[in-house]
Amino acid sequence: MGLTEKKGIYYAVTKYKGSDGKWKTKFISTKIKVSDHRKKEAKEIAAKLIADFNSSLCGDHSQLTISEYSEIWFEHMKPIIRSNTMDSYKRDMNRHVIPLLGKKKINQLHQKDVENFIHQEIRIYDERAKAQAIIRADAEAKGEIPKFAAQFSPFYKSIKKHVNVLSEMLNYAVSVDDVQYNVADKIDKSIFRKLAGDKFRGSAYTMEETAELQRLVMGTEIEVPVMLALMLALRRSEVIGLRWSAIDF
Repeated sequence: MGLTEKKGIYYAVTKYKGSDGKWKTKFISTKIKVSDHRKKEAKEIAAKLIADFNSSLCGDHSQLTISEYSEIWFEHMKPIIRSNTMDSYKRDMNRHVIPLLGKKKINQLHQKDVENFIHQEIRIYDERAKAQAIIRADAEAKGEIPKFAAQFSPFYKSIKKHVNVLSEMLNYAVSVDDVQYNVADKIDKSIFRKLAGDKFRGSAYTMEETAELQRLVMGTEIEVPVMLALMLALRRSEVIGLRWSAIDF
């Protein structure tokens, strides 16, 4: 979805909910030939065509739930952003926003709903923090290193990221006249003060641990990304996001 080829022409393609309540697919020609090697321009035109088409259906879209509307927004964003960014947006929406706000109609969403969403996430992370404190205390009493599952870590600062993704979707909804304004812009910003208490517990490898890691990955398929991370102090996302254009030959 986003951009496709048909009979040698680039087409914008999107999904929409028809008056019968069923999802349908719409193809709109960008009038750019595939042979012209203008794919980047075609993507930009496709994004505008999809936005205009969605705007023409605002009467239908404004009645959709947050969960349903997110699918339309994903299709709109797909030709504009990188695939890893799209994966991040989908993960934040599907794992965090939709479970708590997914059944709410987008035209009925209120700033209080967003604030309640934040409070609910804070409560969830508070419970995770308590559970981790027990695990940490137990491990330290045994002289062991505590181990936590990443998906259950109490990352309070992630809550703001989840709200930002929701806000991005609402900005799009405003741009195509599906809603009058972005309710996320009106929330009480002091609500985020709680998130400042999220403390990162960092630790660095010793020289011996670094040498052992190098030995273990040598000759494996992860040798290059691990060595890049070690030698250049790159985050995992930075290693994965590297492009040839970033390398100074």
